[in-house]
Amino acid sequence: MCKWTDEWGWEEEYCMPTSWECPVTCTADQKRCYLTDFNASGYPEKYSEKCVAQAHFNLGPSESEILTCTSDCYDPWFDENYCYPLVDFWSGQKMNCPVYCQDNEDYCYIPSYDARGDWISFTEICVPQGQACDCSKGQNAFACTWNDPTWGSWTECLPTSGPNSYCPSDCPTGEVACDLVEDYLPNGTSLGFVTPSVKCATSHENCPCGKEAERCPNTGCIFKDEGCPVTCGANEKKCYLSDYTGNGEFIRNQQLPEVAADATCPCGKNTAKCANTDLCLTTAEAAIVCPCKAPGLAGEATGFTTQCVKEGQSCPCGKNTLSCPDPNDALAKLCAPSFNTKKCPEPCTADAIAAGESMPRTAAGFAGRCDEL
Repeated sequence: MCKWTDEWGWEEEYCMPTSWECPVTCTADQKRCYLTDFNASGYPEKYSEKCVAQAHFNLGPSESEILTCTSDCYDPWFDENYCYPLVDFWSGQKMNCPVYCQDNEDYCYIPSYDARGDWISFTEICVPQGQACDCSKGQNAFACTWNDPTWGSWTECLPTSGPNSYCPSDCPTGEVACDLVEDYLPNGTSLGFVTPSVKCATSHENCPCGKEAERCPNTGCIFKDEGCPVTCGANEKKCYLSDYTGNGEFIRNQQLPEVAADATCPCGKNTAKCANTDLCLTTAEAAIVCPCKAPGLAGEATGFTTQCVKEGQSCPCGKNTLSCPDPNDALAKLCAPSFNTKKCPEPCTADAIAAGESMPRTAAGFAGRCDEL
């Protein structure tokens, strides 16, 4: 049984597990502090409370005690102290108190890199407003200033080695720094980014591309076999083609130069269209699909239309249909497909229905339920 007085002066009484510590009752000149004990790996193990005199406010034990806190971390926004574990449980790195910069200061996040140029961590510091960050405070890092006529000038901390260490900061006035380029194998496999053969150029459009790559207007460098995007005029359209090998393996997608808006787009390599369709199929697919009859030629409905007639007259039938009498309505007509026949289907007789027949057929193969005729 735990008995205590909370921070609002209410007396509390609860039953708690014997392994837990009871809440503490603090006096008016004390402050209740909530402590968390961490193990050597930074994992929380124990939660407890402690009364601390307001005159000697201290949230936790020193660093020599059970690795509870690194030190008191102070938050100027809430005017409070709090504790951090010595080690971050997830990364295994040493923990430091967060940095709070003044109104006349800027935050700087200085990266550190390993010998290969891979990122390791960030160091957070404050600098006077407008002052550049000191990249030397990071491991294997240096300051690189970029100058661009469109985006202006900025400085960033780069690794001293590796592919990301490229810094064309010495471009003459009126020239731009060329970006890293991507190299490809002849089959389009990317080899990664490397330093361009030319560091500075009069414009980005004049910067080089990587191996097996080409520059597209207003787009940048891409693999040379991809084909640059096409820009169409007011009365033009884009045609998208897919090329395949003779055995149906995909090669690439591409866009054709502008074609007239009313023109028909062609197919890519080793592809073809079936009659009366715009879908391009591989040669093997076309050999299977194209022999099939086009919709509507075998009696399938191809669409519906609405038409007005004088009151009392029967509605006409559509294309490739027969106008047949309705056995259930002497004034009505039924429309049946005329595929391979000129004879209307005959309705089922009462005897046929009684015998279980429900699918009347004609020479044309027309079939339907008896109750539909």
